[in-house]
Amino acid sequence: MVASDQSPHQSFCIAFYNVENLFDTVDDVNVDDAEFTPSGKSNWTDEKYHKKLNNIAKVIHAMNQEKGPDLVGLCEVENARVLKDLIATKDLKSSGYSFVHEESPDTRGIDVCMLYKKN
Repeated sequence: MVASDQSPHQSFCIAFYNVENLFDTVDDVNVDDAEFTPSGKSNWTDEKYHKKLNNIAKVIHAMNQEKGPDLVGLCEVENARVLKDLIATKDLKSSGYSFVHEESPDTRGIDVCMLYKKN
């Protein structure tokens, strides 16, 4: 059934994106994320973190004719904090995204989530 204010031909763009280790730089004692800290193996600095956030945001924004998908599943995210940072980037902040995040039992702290446009 289609609501009266919607076109029967309305479409939605759905995407999935493996963001490959989207970790913040904070060492979380509850997960094995030491590699993604400034003193860790990856020398994961704030500069690297923000560059990765901005690159991911550009890709998401470019989808769906530069409008971004209506829903996008993401995997390999560390926590809700990185999602808040992601949707606050220059390329995504005006898109109206929110998210659903699920903590995984993975000892590395790698989780899955879904971004969605609130409207």
